[in-house]
Amino acid sequence: MYSAVIAVIGLSSIAPFMRLSPAGPRIHAEDVFAAIIYIVLWTPFAALLAFLASRRGTGRAEKTTGWIFQGVMFVTAPALHTILFLTVRGVTPSPGIEFAVLTLLGTLQYLVLFAVVYAIIAGRRASDSRAIAAELELSHSRLETLLGLARIDALRSQLQPHFLFNTLNSISVLMATDTEGARLMIRKLSDLLRAILSEDDSPTITLRRELELLEYYCDIQKVRFGSRLSTKTRIDPHVLDAMVPTLVLQPIVENAIQYSIVQREAGGAVEIAATRSGTRLIIEVTDEGTSTGTPADGNGGRGIGRANTAHRLKEIYGDDHAFSHSDVNGGRSVRIDIPLIRQGFAESQ
Repeated sequence: MYSAVIAVIGLSSIAPFMRLSPAGPRIHAEDVFAAIIYIVLWTPFAALLAFLASRRGTGRAEKTTGWIFQGVMFVTAPALHTILFLTVRGVTPSPGIEFAVLTLLGTLQYLVLFAVVYAIIAGRRASDSRAIAAELELSHSRLETLLGLARIDALRSQLQPHFLFNTLNSISVLMATDTEGARLMIRKLSDLLRAILSEDDSPTITLRRELELLEYYCDIQKVRFGSRLSTKTRIDPHVLDAMVPTLVLQPIVENAIQYSIVQREAGGAVEIAATRSGTRLIIEVTDEGTSTGTPADGNGGRGIGRANTAHRLKEIYGDDHAFSHSDVNGGRSVRIDIPLIRQGFAESQ
């Protein structure tokens, strides 16, 4: 486009200086020089035009003022350019055919300059707008990520006092019947809290580390319930390095214990299973308790722990997860279905 514009301005500038003869139009060196001067003298007018175009505001009054200046430029610039050109060539400007022809030519060339300048500025503004839009989109994405992490951290902060309260309550109950057991539970609780506090603020950890933290919690509960509680694990070794939400299992196992132990005098078992299904990680926690009873916390198994887990899964995985429970052989099974991710990389088929 710019090549075509230069060609148009160049040819239109040299046309008035061509000499006609029976052999056709001829161009002398002085004619080329005059055409070059004619083009160069447009430079200050083009600069002023570009300045006015770039300074055009967005308000109604500013736009009106800008268009008034452009109108004045359109009327005066071609005549002023002609006067300047004739003066440089040593010709006294005066009304006549030459002045009229050059002024008309200048008007046409001014329109070309006007179109080119505004096209360039419009292109730059469009490019700037796209860059700003991309930056805003990136900033919005960063803010959403930070907000999501803040919500996850808040949910995890809510979970830890809930778990701690329940454990301390268990210790207080045990103090009345088994002082040594209560002391052992306190030591186990100290080990668990130390392990939790040693973790960073990442919303996810490996399943291997999650099971290690869960083992601390189960040790505490075994002190309280003794032989009434047994735990089983059925873990596919190929998924131990998969990433899972931090402390996702503890509230589910705690809830399972409420069913399988508190509701049954003979106690029972809790099984934790983790397997791979294509590109998905399937985690299941199954207890042997009654599926219709109400656990000791009085919330039907849908208290802070379960709600907290559901919210955290939603924050981390969006709609790409499933969190469900079902009755199995008189007990209850809680199932988590999440993407199989290893250290930031989604698993492929």
